[in-house]
Amino acid sequence: ELNLNAYGSVARMNSRPDIPSHAWRWPFLVAIAALLLSGGLAVLQYSRFADAAALVEHTYEVLESIDLALTRLVDAETGHRGYLLTKHRDFLLPYENAAAETHALLGRVGNLVSDSPAQQERARRLSVLVEERLKEMARVLELSEGGDAAGATARLSEGLGKRVMDDVRAVAGEMRAAEDTLLTQRAAQAQLARR
Repeated sequence: ELNLNAYGSVARMNSRPDIPSHAWRWPFLVAIAALLLSGGLAVLQYSRFADAAALVEHTYEVLESIDLALTRLVDAETGHRGYLLTKHRDFLLPYENAAAETHALLGRVGNLVSDSPAQQERARRLSVLVEERLKEMARVLELSEGGDAAGATARLSEGLGKRVMDDVRAVAGEMRAAEDTLLTQRAAQAQLARR
């Protein structure tokens, strides 16, 4: 390296001959590589956590959809029963709305569990049972509106609607249990990925 001395002439600065001028490069490159590796690992860790968190959220969506479908079916039963007891048409509104909403929610459940053959089968069984329960309510309603109150009462007394609803609750319970197991596993995975 060159430097101007006090007299204005160029003088060579005393450089250390034992340390090459490029010796700083290797530690610098190692530090850069360590930073890049650390950053890459951080991105990978975040990606794993985000994936695990998305699976947890997905499981909550499935659970919520199952619960909402069951709630809408109970709303339909409540409106149906209210109408049969009072003959006030206002009670049919929850029954009519719940039927359409229940179908939409069960379709959503089916889509959400498309990654699990066992859950798909349960969702299919649940849809069939819900459809059977809604048809049974419609049959009783037809009898009642047709003036056959005794026939409607007899049909209710047979207990088919209750048995089907018990089956609906059982299948929904199986689905919830499977999702609860997944939720436990996925939450643990999210915890591990967070570290």
